[in-house]
Amino acid sequence: MPREKIGRYQIERALGRGAMGVVYLAFDPVLERQAAIKVMTTSGEVDEELRTRFFREARSAARLKHPNIIAVYDMGEDRKQPFIAMEFVDGEDLRTVIEKKGFVPFERKLDLVIQICRALHYAHRNGVIHRDIKPGNISITHEGEVKILDFGLARMGSSEITRTGMMMGTPYYMSPEQVRGSRDLDGRSDLFSVAVVLYELITHTKPFEADTPTSVIFKIVSAGCADELERIIDRALAKDRESRFANCEEMADALKGFHQLLPLKLQELRCRMEGVHGQLKKLRNDNANLISLDLLDTSLFEVEEAGADPMATLLTQGVSLEPENDYGCLLLRHARLQQRLELVARQITEVRPLLEEFDRSRHQLEKNEIEACLTTLAEIFRVQPKNSAALEMQKECQRLLEERGRTQERQLRLESALSLAREALDRGSPAQCLQAASRALQIEPGNVQALELQRLAVEALEQRRRVEELVAAARVYAQAGEYESSHRVASEGLNLDAGSEELRKLQTEAQEALAKRDKLQKLVEEARRQWQGKDYPAVLLAVGELLRLEPGQGEALKLSQQARELLEREGKMQALLAAARAQAQAGEYESSYRVATEGLNLDAGNDELRKLQVEAQQALAKRRRVQELVERARQQQGREEYAGVLQAVEELLKVEPGHGEALELRRQAEEALERRRKVEEVLATARAHALAQEYESCMRVSIEGLSLEPENEDLKRLQIQAQQALAKRQKVQELVERARQQRKQEDYGAVLHTAEELLRQEPEQAEALEMKRLASEALKRQRRIGELLVNARAYERAQQYEACYQVSTEGLRLDPGNVELRKLQATAQQVLERRRQVKELLEKARQQRQKLDHQAALQTAEELLSVEPEQIEALEMKRLATEALKHRRRMDELLAAARAHEQEQDYEACYRVSTEGLALDSSNRELKQLQERAHLALEKIHKVRELLQRAIQQQHKKDYRAILETTEELLAIEPQHAEAERMKQHAAEVLERQRKVEELRIAAFAHMQAQEYEACIRVTTEGLGLDPGNGEFKRLQKQAQQAVAKRQKAQERTTRESYGR
Repeated sequence: MPREKIGRYQIERALGRGAMGVVYLAFDPVLERQAAIKVMTTSGEVDEELRTRFFREARSAARLKHPNIIAVYDMGEDRKQPFIAMEFVDGEDLRTVIEKKGFVPFERKLDLVIQICRALHYAHRNGVIHRDIKPGNISITHEGEVKILDFGLARMGSSEITRTGMMMGTPYYMSPEQVRGSRDLDGRSDLFSVAVVLYELITHTKPFEADTPTSVIFKIVSAGCADELERIIDRALAKDRESRFANCEEMADALKGFHQLLPLKLQELRCRMEGVHGQLKKLRNDNANLISLDLLDTSLFEVEEAGADPMATLLTQGVSLEPENDYGCLLLRHARLQQRLELVARQITEVRPLLEEFDRSRHQLEKNEIEACLTTLAEIFRVQPKNSAALEMQKECQRLLEERGRTQERQLRLESALSLAREALDRGSPAQCLQAASRALQIEPGNVQALELQRLAVEALEQRRRVEELVAAARVYAQAGEYESSHRVASEGLNLDAGSEELRKLQTEAQEALAKRDKLQKLVEEARRQWQGKDYPAVLLAVGELLRLEPGQGEALKLSQQARELLEREGKMQALLAAARAQAQAGEYESSYRVATEGLNLDAGNDELRKLQVEAQQALAKRRRVQELVERARQQQGREEYAGVLQAVEELLKVEPGHGEALELRRQAEEALERRRKVEEVLATARAHALAQEYESCMRVSIEGLSLEPENEDLKRLQIQAQQALAKRQKVQELVERARQQRKQEDYGAVLHTAEELLRQEPEQAEALEMKRLASEALKRQRRIGELLVNARAYERAQQYEACYQVSTEGLRLDPGNVELRKLQATAQQVLERRRQVKELLEKARQQRQKLDHQAALQTAEELLSVEPEQIEALEMKRLATEALKHRRRMDELLAAARAHEQEQDYEACYRVSTEGLALDSSNRELKQLQERAHLALEKIHKVRELLQRAIQQQHKKDYRAILETTEELLAIEPQHAEAERMKQHAAEVLERQRKVEELRIAAFAHMQAQEYEACIRVTTEGLGLDPGNGEFKRLQKQAQQAVAKRQKAQERTTRESYGR
């Protein structure tokens, strides 16, 4: 059965269950607020050691007062089960946020972990270690505030009550020393668990899960992860706790620092993503032939969708990746891009050898070598079973094979169909012949043999159809009795098919039917004449002869039936008339009426039967009237309505004078009326005595009346009322006397009870009403004092001292001598005075804080804490003042550092430091200016690097004109850039050399065309001096040298010939 209360808390519903306890949502009726109640439950009774640990840990958690740690209100035992009352957090836990896998901004994730770190640092400073940090124990309120729950495993740093061998915590989130069962745990164990939570928030994967390829995920994600964040996580997850952060505050500061660097890290991550994009695009362009053959799937290059890639699915795990400026989303996208790039490169290596197989299969298909082509395709399918180009080629091969088989099969089916058609026509089966010929034409439309066979079959079927139509028509006419038409149609059919036995038979039957019809017509006319003469016996004779010739002849049967019915009805009428007379004479009017009615149903015009029916009807009506009046008189006598009895009897005697029973009923009614008159006189007298409260006289008169009418209910009731009134009078006197005695003894509860009992007997009794009023007032005053005392105690326990003071003061007004109320009033007064003092100091501290006098605010907060050490706002003000002073010192340090970095032209450091400073004070004008100048300088440096990288790429491509444009753009941004000047000068020189080479090339061609070979040799020699590897210059020079040598030889030959002559 569900519990309704635990202690003073009213249970509303269960929130959760664990191995050692149950958590309920409850309502505190004293403080009027909701609370979470944790009840410790085990299979047996809770032993003393567990109880001690439970309460000690509750006390340690109750000492913690921090906005990010759930507050402990109360603790106690209920039904031997320990319980703790805690703050109820209306929100959802971090485990639910992670499992939903919805979008959570990266900055928000860092902020949540920073809140957790600061809360745990506060707990560690107070000597409390949580030992079970996990997403399920971290709740997020609707306002976005972290609440750390379940300090049920927490213990004081020096506590030694953990049972030997008992491991506390959740394995996935436990530090190595906690898993080993170390007894000297400190805050760095909780810090390890926070790092696991941070890892899971970023990657949606636990870092140490054994059933997922976590190492692969981390390797891919960390490739794009900022070094600073990776160092934070690695350091926090160090196996040796000495290598971790010293405390959670240090880890929170590291995360805060990284948070301030996010804009810069986001820009760096985008640059890396663009580089991977470019590599993917290059691979796609370089391997277009593989894509066209479906050896590479284009979806491999669709980097914006996870597709069916299992690793991409593992990385994203359903997380929404829509936001374009979120570091966490871009981190996962970069990981997915990097993994896709590796997958594409691996698949290109695997499928490139298949190009040769594709070429071979195409040649085989073109030569119609279908079986060989399928064998080659099988080799391709062994590597890529679903390749669309290979599947398309395989489909074409199968189509060609199927077409070859279909042609052979079609010829065989055609020959078979023609053979069947000829055989069917030969044996006189034109329908089968037509079907076979149609099948042949379906196989080969226009086949001459099939068309001829089809024509012959159609002609034979047409003749057969016409004969069948005539047979059917002759049969229909015969069935309808149209024998002339049947004879005519059968004769027409015999002209077409003289051998038709059925037509011959129908013609003969029509002739015989026509002869028989003539004879029957004569007999019918004879029977009609005899019917008109009402000679029914003769009608029966004529009809009998007719039916002998035609047993089912309709008119003959009808005449026979009607003649028999008329003869039978005449005999029955005579019998009924005789019966009706005899029954009327015997006084049996019901039977006479029934018989006469039956006769009239046979012959409505019979006057004698009509007269007998009317006489019987009148006699029956009179008898019913007498019976009705007798029955009415009896019923009224039974109801003792004697006037009605007399009226009914008088009416009955008018109908039937001297009726014996009517006379007896009249006598009895008159006697009863006389007796009633006397009883009514006695009843009136008794009522008068009752109204006058003369109950003894009322009893005497009612007894007298009952002697006349013992069953008179009114007299019985009056007698009982008189008896009860006499008894009640005696009871009232006794109660009045008892109440007077109880009032003398001041027993107000008994007085109230007696007065209420007396008023139930006599509601308007004046003395009883007064006694009840006085007793109620006395009891109400006593209850009020008790309630005020209980409330005052409750308000004191709840530390609601204003209410406690008001309630105790009100109680003392009702009972000035109450010692406990006096004590409670004094205690509340002292606490309220202290609170007034605290309030004044708080207001003073707030004003100092508004004036930014943080040193004075710190002193006031310390003074306030000396009055009330655990005052939360004072602790917060002290913390804020300390942080403000620390913040001011930090701002001065950051401003000095930013100025120094700017002077040193370390703009990245300047931007980082100024961004960190603006995160602390966004209104600092000088830091904004430093940040803007650093940002502009970084943009300039980034632009210069980008242009320099572009120029280097153009240099690799030897695009010197583009290099010239790029370096000019770079020098416009940074005029003194030495590398740009050098590249520009080199590009100009190369372009000038190219221009000179082109001019020399044109001149060499011109000299060659003009056969100025020596000039051509001179120009090409100059060109090769500028461009030694120019093949065109070498070719022209060689041709010119050959032409010069040839010319010289010709001249020498001419010279020799001249000398010879």
